[in-house]
Amino acid sequence: MDWAGLFDVIDPATNQKLGALRRKGWRSFLRDEWHILDVNDQQVGTILETGGAFLRRIFKFLPYTFSFSLNNQEVGTFIQKFSFFTYQATMDISAWQGGPFDRRLAFACALLLMAVEAKEDASRWTAF
Repeated sequence: MDWAGLFDVIDPATNQKLGALRRKGWRSFLRDEWHILDVNDQQVGTILETGGAFLRRIFKFLPYTFSFSLNNQEVGTFIQKFSFFTYQATMDISAWQGGPFDRRLAFACALLLMAVEAKEDASRWTAF
């Protein structure tokens, strides 16, 4: 597990940094928490696992949900749907309108969450 990873979000067309995402190590032990950072690596928001986070630590087949907040205001949600054979999730960022923060950060958040969860699930199954 990457306890305190920092991931820059870059626009590949312009090579311009859009922001960054940083995992909060020990805080993520029972409930995943990430910080959304601006282009100067200053915290501007959070990604927080919601719902039955503790139960998901025990029963990994339970779907996960996350809330995105900017400047202490919820601006989006990411919800995995339960499915046996496919990965299904929805993201609602309709409240993430305008403002100084690029909405592409929300998509980077979703991709990062999916990648981290897939990696953690894969490492769990190879341990058996």
